[in-house]
Amino acid sequence: MVIHKMEKDLSPTDKRIINFDPYLFEIALYDIYSELECDLILDELEEKPPQSMSRAIRILVKLERANLIFEYRACDLAQKIVLERVLNIIDTKGSIYPFEIRQKAAKFRKDPPSKSFHLFFIGRHNTEIGFGTASAKEEARLKVKQVDIEKYGELIRVYVNGVFSDLCYCLDEAGYSGQCDTHKRRLIVRAKDKNRKLNIPVDRSEKKFSIAETIVLNGEALNPYIIQKKPVDFHAHKVAGNRDGLNCYISESEGTKMNIELMEHFLSSIFVLHVTATRIRLGMPPNERAILLMDNLMAHITSIHLSYLATNDILEITPPPHATHLLQACDLGIFGPFKSHMQTLRRNHCHDSQEFLIGLSISSLRQATTLVNIRGGLLGGCLRETENVAGRMVAEYVPESLAVAIKNSK
Repeated sequence: MVIHKMEKDLSPTDKRIINFDPYLFEIALYDIYSELECDLILDELEEKPPQSMSRAIRILVKLERANLIFEYRACDLAQKIVLERVLNIIDTKGSIYPFEIRQKAAKFRKDPPSKSFHLFFIGRHNTEIGFGTASAKEEARLKVKQVDIEKYGELIRVYVNGVFSDLCYCLDEAGYSGQCDTHKRRLIVRAKDKNRKLNIPVDRSEKKFSIAETIVLNGEALNPYIIQKKPVDFHAHKVAGNRDGLNCYISESEGTKMNIELMEHFLSSIFVLHVTATRIRLGMPPNERAILLMDNLMAHITSIHLSYLATNDILEITPPPHATHLLQACDLGIFGPFKSHMQTLRRNHCHDSQEFLIGLSISSLRQATTLVNIRGGLLGGCLRETENVAGRMVAEYVPESLAVAIKNSK
């Protein structure tokens, strides 16, 4: 039996329909659901075309359970309350994020709203709220003198050229705060402000953390060094998959930046031990020269740290002031892909725990520290790996990279 006509008041999920006609099913959707909900259902049907009515009903049930359709239809009062609170936040802060809308709506629901709930909420109230696009303010770069870059190139040529590639390290640190990035961001604002010029707001209450990475010229990378503000919940880190000493090193501090005490801990407990083990693995004497390239942050270049490194035959070299974006290997090859991977992984995780976000950052950093990225970053810093006459892999100074850095500094 084939149904050639469907009554207007017949639901698409009505089990009286014995055979399935996709055309009639699509027509019936508009009698039951809103236009926005119909678009979502049709997109789902296009990806997985149902071959039977039971399959089509399962798709509708799945969307209803995911809170993507039939949301708030039975409670207009709750809908008005949520809208009022959303508008109050927008008037106070200037904008609101999707997860904040979901948090407000969750108080009136038995089950938590879906990740896409804000899209349908905005669609139903498009006369009150809408999307606006904000961009970050551009940072002004300070000028770098050509003579300072040339002096740095001379240091690399004299002291790093010929050093074993396994003993050439580069350390740098990146801070992470999800509300402060350089990407364009869609903000939810009042409908009348959709076309205004907006800047990304800074949420000073958001917890931040820093992640320091050490890469090696031979293509390896040490476990990241996480700096988190006190107090640190190591059990929560373990639950999130962050194993201190196994896939990362977790440290707690008064702030979220590298300081003198943390640098001392990193050098004595992690870095120097790794250099010593590498010398033993290579069959080199204990006084074989090692190189540590990092920026000139005051916490990095204290006399105590420099003396400690010199005692262990490790030479520290820093680029000229304000030139890390030209010569620092991690800035050139690692942190760009890291932040890109981090933004991708963090999608729809705007209000997860900090331990979970740190786990995402560890995963992102592992994706970024590939052999190509490491060697590409160090090549931008005037170094590459080559084979010497004895058949050992050593560092080689690349003057062409220095010329590029000088050109980009102008």
